[in-house]
Amino acid sequence: MKTQKGLWRKIDRQKLITMVKNYRKKVVSKTGEIKMYRELKQDFINANIKIGRNKFYRFLRLNILLVPKSKNYIKTTNSKHMFNLFD
Repeated sequence: MKTQKGLWRKIDRQKLITMVKNYRKKVVSKTGEIKMYRELKQDFINANIKIGRNKFYRFLRLNILLVPKSKNYIKTTNSKHMFNLFD
């Protein structure tokens, strides 16, 4: 009995991965997880996949499908320092 449940989970995982990748190709590749969940929720219902927002977020994290965080700061050079410049 456990093998059948595992098999269904694998099929659902593949469906979810293809849904996420197709959505990112169609819309924007850097769409956030919560917005993507709202957009794909009806597709999940149509495909008979029961998954909540937090579980969907965990699924994306485990399958390395999260959008990488961008750097929040800009590093500038202090060009008005009192040291000698290299010639």
